[in-house]
Amino acid sequence: MTDGINNAGYIDPISAIELAKSNGVRVYTIGIGSKGKALYPEMDAFGEIYYRKMDVQIDEELLKKVAESTNGKYFRATDGNKLKKYITISTI
Repeated sequence: MTDGINNAGYIDPISAIELAKSNGVRVYTIGIGSKGKALYPEMDAFGEIYYRKMDVQIDEELLKKVAESTNGKYFRATDGNKLKKYITISTI
């Protein structure tokens, strides 16, 4: 689950795809969030949380490429109800 924006980690997405493919790992990607603006929590100098609107980006092309390249599937979840469709929680 991600917005698909490559802003963390040490392995670029294309290398990660090749690594997954070479190890027979099938990747299912879920693009989360809505496009446009969203509230983002931040902390001020006094430790208080406030929210400000930030631009939301989703790299759907990359998420689709990751899934398709590894014989997985891409799903899009714009809210909690759509996300629930894609995630099954089981207990043992």
